[in-house]
Amino acid sequence: MLACRVCALRRAEPDAGSLFVKILTLSVKLLQSAELAECAVDGVWYAAENGLEGPAAMVGPAAMELGVVELAASQLRKLGTGADLLVRPDRSPRMF
Repeated sequence: MLACRVCALRRAEPDAGSLFVKILTLSVKLLQSAELAECAVDGVWYAAENGLEGPAAMVGPAAMELGVVELAASQLRKLGTGADLLVRPDRSPRMF
């Protein structure tokens, strides 16, 4: 639903880059907080992905400042390695 709205906004207002930065910022802040429920993590990553689809000149610096790459790396470390998922079938992989 959010992706459809973001695509529609991009077509309607090509200079709406600040909205993408806001979506990205809010998503990253939620992911960094310890208050986010485990079941909501995938949806917030999806929203962050939509925020990254904005104009690179605006979203790129914001993503670097927010530490999106470091956040993704830490979240992946929490999930474990791919080998762990193969050895321990009781852990289902999460989709980002």
